[in-house]
Amino acid sequence: MKIKEGLILVFLAGSCILSAGGDVKVAIDAEKVLQEARTWNAEKAEQIEVYLKNTPDDPLQRSILAAYYFATVHKDQSLRLKKNQNILWMIEHYPQLAILRDPAFRINPLLEGKENYRKGCELWDTHLKKNPSNAVIIANAASYFLDSEREKAERYYLKARELAPKNPLYAWNLASLYFQPAGVLEGIETESAKKALKHYKDAYQLSDLTTRSRYLPTVVKAAWYAEDFKQLEIFAADMKKMLESLREASRQAIEEAVDMDSLEALRVRYLGKKGELTAVLKQMGKLSAEERP
Repeated sequence: MKIKEGLILVFLAGSCILSAGGDVKVAIDAEKVLQEARTWNAEKAEQIEVYLKNTPDDPLQRSILAAYYFATVHKDQSLRLKKNQNILWMIEHYPQLAILRDPAFRINPLLEGKENYRKGCELWDTHLKKNPSNAVIIANAASYFLDSEREKAERYYLKARELAPKNPLYAWNLASLYFQPAGVLEGIETESAKKALKHYKDAYQLSDLTTRSRYLPTVVKAAWYAEDFKQLEIFAADMKKMLESLREASRQAIEEAVDMDSLEALRVRYLGKKGELTAVLKQMGKLSAEERP
């Protein structure tokens, strides 16, 4: 798919636009890509492989194809090579894609060979030299190194935070790096939890209310492991405010509803599978009794 100046493409999973300077910016929604990949089969994948030979510049189809291979590689190890080829192409041509931060788009040197992993490293090193101040590319590179070179990943996440201090995602990614067990059979160390909590709090405070409701259980866990009980009290108060805010908003919306269709829409909005209240209660359910505020 050739992208020409002035053309606006609406993707299944995002959008593609051209900036005033002609630089291509592509946004692809990882969740939708992974959902679409689950509907594919081997025949569909082969059709897309043929399509991409003739039309190589299609990051959306490559994303879905790579995600399909990631999901099915356990059934056929030969698919690892195809998965890696598409991931490497995306890194080379679209290093700014947020979907590259998804675990499905990493190359594991132990499972998929050091050579494939090294090729990805070289591509990221080239991009980083050309874009030393691009927080998006730096954060994407950090995600690539997360499983195999944690110190390098930490360094890049710190750099992304420095370049974009108000971006909650980079704070969250860095915190998540710290909030990991020291070993397979070990728990999370208190000092690591404290480092994680610092950045989790930043991400939490920089986010909107909906995102905070998703973040809160993890932030509570970090505060628990960091033994910061004062912060736990603060988060408990935040949870109460969220529930009160939802109650008041839903009450007002119900009073203003004009018919049964409006009421049904409100039911879905607040109590549906992806409803606002449902989301908060689901997150609460992920915490142990001791961790709940």
